[in-house]
Amino acid sequence: MKYCIKTIPKAFFLIVIAQVAITFSTLAQRYLLKPDRVFDGTEIKEGWWVAIQDNKIEWTGPSSQYKEQKGTKEIDLSGRTLMPGLIEG
Repeated sequence: MKYCIKTIPKAFFLIVIAQVAITFSTLAQRYLLKPDRVFDGTEIKEGWWVAIQDNKIEWTGPSSQYKEQKGTKEIDLSGRTLMPGLIEG
């Protein structure tokens, strides 16, 4: 009987840790890429940024039109040109 009582708290602790890990791994990741230029497949756009949500392009446009969102990780790409996606022909 002593063995069962000692293992219950350990098992409960492991279940709680597993649940926390699953919760954090499913939280939405949002990034804001801030290059000097964005190539959209046909032309280069100066001063555009790209917002990524859950590994998908959510928004792209002039930096002046970006609406800040809490929890966004900003990635400075100064001096670089970003090509957000390849175009299939």
